[in-house]
Amino acid sequence: MRGSKLKSKIIVGVLSASLVTSLLPSYSFAQTSYERNKVAYEQGDDCNKCEPLSQESYNNLVEKFGEPVNVQDTDNGFKIGMEIAKSDLEEKAIITESGLIKNFYTSATEAGVSEEAFNSFESSIGQLNELVQKGEISFGNSLLDFNLPKTNLSTSINQLDIQSAATPRGSVYKFNNDQAIKLQKMIAGGAAIAAIAAYFGIPAVAAAALSTLAAGAGICNWNGRGFIFLYMGPGIFTCTPL
Repeated sequence: MRGSKLKSKIIVGVLSASLVTSLLPSYSFAQTSYERNKVAYEQGDDCNKCEPLSQESYNNLVEKFGEPVNVQDTDNGFKIGMEIAKSDLEEKAIITESGLIKNFYTSATEAGVSEEAFNSFESSIGQLNELVQKGEISFGNSLLDFNLPKTNLSTSINQLDIQSAATPRGSVYKFNNDQAIKLQKMIAGGAAIAAIAAYFGIPAVAAAALSTLAAGAGICNWNGRGFIFLYMGPGIFTCTPL
């Protein structure tokens, strides 16, 4: 299994405290909790004291975004995700001059993978190219080198702009402890966006943001009970432990 070569940039949206408090209280809590708990975890403190999402904050989150989606965890999803991760589909994907992604291979047979894995990878390419065209993600020399744009809501001109920038896309996901461990193992084993999206059944953009957290500052499974992952738009994402 190839080693992790992910070069994602950890860029989380910069939000003014007053705007976050009024628009996204659940994000405000989650991001503050994330930063505080990460420090405690890295310093070797007892992480049973890492602050989980409170019932009040959880209720706020549900009110704003609906119940978090329990990500899939199926044998078939794992098989497809690991097949993509073990192949060179992600490594050999071509980044064109326009910044779009093109599959190096033209068929599953040529790539040495199953039709299901090949089609899943093609689906991720399609999703990612749409995001590239919208300016929500960009790539360097390969699919493993990506950048999520920084969003600064405090520079928005008016309330409408702010609300538009902060509008969630139903991307609030719940990972249990086993799924969090599998996610970490997948990334350590070389899995990138397409493999993660295939395994957990989540959109490519959510997989990209998760990859950024995991490869950079780390996901929030500090209590060994899983975590909630919030993706609210370009560059606005975080997680909080359960």
